[in-house]
Amino acid sequence: MELRLGRNGVSANGKKTAGERLLSARPLLKIDWMERKAGPVVTLRTLCSVGAVHAGSPAAEAGLLEGDRLLKVGAVDGSSFVSIEESIVPVIRGYRDRPLQVEVQRAAAGAQQMSRVQLTLLPHEWTGNGLLGCVLHPNY
Repeated sequence: MELRLGRNGVSANGKKTAGERLLSARPLLKIDWMERKAGPVVTLRTLCSVGAVHAGSPAAEAGLLEGDRLLKVGAVDGSSFVSIEESIVPVIRGYRDRPLQVEVQRAAAGAQQMSRVQLTLLPHEWTGNGLLGCVLHPNY
């Protein structure tokens, strides 16, 4: 999702602008305050979020954490994503026993900033269910 706030300076009476109110209500929201010139705008769309990650699973071995938000799974990103079942599951199955590059958005512990983290998953059979061993939640 992209949010453009435009020129949103402090009003003459010193009250908070709409952008400042939004940021104080949603501290993890990243707002680009810079004025954009003509050109492409890059928008990061979160595909889904990671729920429980089971110990000893391929997801845990790769470093996935509960709360991570998937930005890219192999070649699937926000521009090609349809749903977990239609877009991510086929990629996971297609990379069985092969390294799969994944990009996640992660909240740093105790920080309000989000960071982008590159991980390498190795989907494979393990003692639990599935090839990853984590729960993926759709975005609503």
